[in-house]
Amino acid sequence: MSNLAFRRRPPFCPNPDCDSRTNPTTWRFQRKGFYPRNQPPHRIQRYRCSQCGRYFSSQTFATTYWLRRPDLPRKLLLRLLACSAYRQIAREARCAPTTAMRQAARLARHALLYLRRHHPAGPLEEPLVIDGFESFAFSQYHPLHLNLGVGARSH
Repeated sequence: MSNLAFRRRPPFCPNPDCDSRTNPTTWRFQRKGFYPRNQPPHRIQRYRCSQCGRYFSSQTFATTYWLRRPDLPRKLLLRLLACSAYRQIAREARCAPTTAMRQAARLARHALLYLRRHHPAGPLEEPLVIDGFESFAFSQYHPLHLNLGVGARSH
């Protein structure tokens, strides 16, 4: 998620102990200037929660929050979709293989959050068809089961 989505209004106060979490209709914030950054965007908007007084920025809600290399997740995602190995990704991105693994896990968590947020509401409207495939990961002692549920009419 980029900073562009939250430049006008932050979605909530990031403080888990803030009262605005329980009653979001009363939440107010104040803009409190900017701070410079070496990576784009170079100016980051700062905010202050009116209820708890905590300061935060628009970067707080970005997927690149607290990353030293905000360019890495995009490169990593493209290489993971191409089925590259972590060592190969790390060599191209000029980082450690453990960094590539850690960032891949971070991308996976963000993907789960995205799927959770965009999950269709309500019960299924059609019958569900389940099919599976079985293979072996290392040997016959390590079976790999891939099961898939698909809508009978929508596929």
